[in-house]
Amino acid sequence: MGEAFAKGLVMAFLIGAISLIVYLFKWLNKKINGKEIYKAEEKFNYLNAKYTNLVGKKDDKIGREIKEINIYIPINPTKNWKVYKTVKGNLLKSDEDVLLYQISDSKLETILENNKNQE
Repeated sequence: MGEAFAKGLVMAFLIGAISLIVYLFKWLNKKINGKEIYKAEEKFNYLNAKYTNLVGKKDDKIGREIKEINIYIPINPTKNWKVYKTVKGNLLKSDEDVLLYQISDSKLETILENNKNQE
């Protein structure tokens, strides 16, 4: 019984530590950059929905299978959103991340607004 309690306590501590790190990162980011990304989750979901269908398909340029799609959120609204594809390695090469798409935060916001207006 004491062992289960100890494991639960360790898990609670880890979750608390991770939450604290995330909070501090967001707080520090806001202090350094002054602005947060407006509707970041909605923009992330839009890009994710647009490009996840490529996973498992063969890349035309490189000729290798796309293993996953990674979306990098900019640290402030003046930076670009970037979408990378990870292509499967071959015998001599390991997996490789290739830039698939990048767009400014303001242009992405405009696209989302236009999509909402069309619906």
